[in-house]
Amino acid sequence: MTTAPAAGPADLATHAEAARDVVAALMNVKTWIRESHQWIYSERTTTVLLALAVIERNGPARVTALAEAARVDASVVSRQAAQLEQAGLVERQPDPEDGRAQRLSITAAGREVLEDGRTKLAAIVTERLAGWDPEELRTFTATLRRLVADLSAHPNCL
Repeated sequence: MTTAPAAGPADLATHAEAARDVVAALMNVKTWIRESHQWIYSERTTTVLLALAVIERNGPARVTALAEAARVDASVVSRQAAQLEQAGLVERQPDPEDGRAQRLSITAAGREVLEDGRTKLAAIVTERLAGWDPEELRTFTATLRRLVADLSAHPNCL
């Protein structure tokens, strides 16, 4: 079995520079997504939509569990949940394990808001990437999933 040669200082510098380019590109993607969400969901803030998506993925659940999943303080989720509830996008139900507590779950209207936005976003991506061939898109998607998996491998490091 052969081993790879040890990385020298030039290789490490090149790797660090490439990693900085990845970070810059990710920040550009984040900006594009935020701006797209502002256009698609003009009547809702990005933070409220993120809360709705967390409830969709993790609900029905207590505010504390949702806050842990979103890595924010429970007071933040509680405020956002109140806005979502007022808009009819989530509902509170008694927790079957503890009748004093409540669990939040997404409503049909909440699912519709998220699905409508996802459909609009997919249409934009389809239009903007029309010049890419399907194999390029599949390769990019696989690489992006690997990137997210590698970056998420140590969730408690941030």
